[in-house]
Amino acid sequence: MSLKLLAWAAPLVTCVASFWCPEVEPVEDFNITEYVRASWFVQQQQVTSYQSEDQLECVVATYDLSQSNFFQEPPFFSGQFLSVYNYYAGGRPTLEEGEPVNRLCGSVLHPDEPSELVVAPCFLAPNLFGSPYWIIALGKSGAEYDWAIVSGGRPTVKYDDGCTTRSGYYFSGLWILSRKPLLPESELAEARATLTSMGYTLSQLKSVNQTGCSYGGAYLKPVPLA
Repeated sequence: MSLKLLAWAAPLVTCVASFWCPEVEPVEDFNITEYVRASWFVQQQQVTSYQSEDQLECVVATYDLSQSNFFQEPPFFSGQFLSVYNYYAGGRPTLEEGEPVNRLCGSVLHPDEPSELVVAPCFLAPNLFGSPYWIIALGKSGAEYDWAIVSGGRPTVKYDDGCTTRSGYYFSGLWILSRKPLLPESELAEARATLTSMGYTLSQLKSVNQTGCSYGGAYLKPVPLA
């Protein structure tokens, strides 16, 4: 089979595979203020074009809730958005001289569905260049969120034991997040079981090391005590 034919056939294979994948939706009754209250420590995730397996060390995501006007970042967008600060050991810092830096922007395109965001570099229009960032499951203690599962849109890649998202830049990624650096095993098992019940394969998830982390240069919420 020629390379040209393979290149032509790849989108068709993805389309056919996605037909057999589950129709996953973002969570309802989502409290975005609670979601951004504190940092999230990644427990397990898939690798993507922008984060390789050797970068899965001390990975932390911190969000600030903001309001955008049409002519400020993110451009050509009005409404709520998240300033997104993704950190891993050895990567770019997200805190310099006490101020958060190196952000992405996660825009809420539909105000009535705040758990369905798109993320892009802040200088790009999110409705054109944003990649899906969907919160599809939450573990709760009362009104507080203990863990979360984030999917880069609907799963479209078929495996023998389920489906998942892509591994490129767009429509990619799957994350299990925890408020604590180490999520208790019982809660991690619950999150993984939730993914299985939704039709996801777990075969592409990689564990993230969160032991021995100093989080130096990481923007964390709440601010750690000195």
